[in-house]
Amino acid sequence: MYIEFVISYVLIGILAVLLAVVIVLQCIILKKMSRGGSHSNDVSYGSYSKGNAYAGANRGTAICRNCATQFDAAHVVCPKCGTPR
Repeated sequence: MYIEFVISYVLIGILAVLLAVVIVLQCIILKKMSRGGSHSNDVSYGSYSKGNAYAGANRGTAICRNCATQFDAAHVVCPKCGTPR
């Protein structure tokens, strides 16, 4: 065989392996996202509990940096996903 063909076959093999790795990683990520995608409404988040965690006099609205839910700025954590402000 010519060296050009050998180099081409090696490169094609490397690309095939990389493609397989990407597909496997995408499957793993999709499985993790589908398992952890739903949130319960009655979960407490650390020392904060949903619904009664207030920051004090700070009023207005805030947007969660994790799920983009708009909520009252008096809350210390997002009421949907529990991410601290």
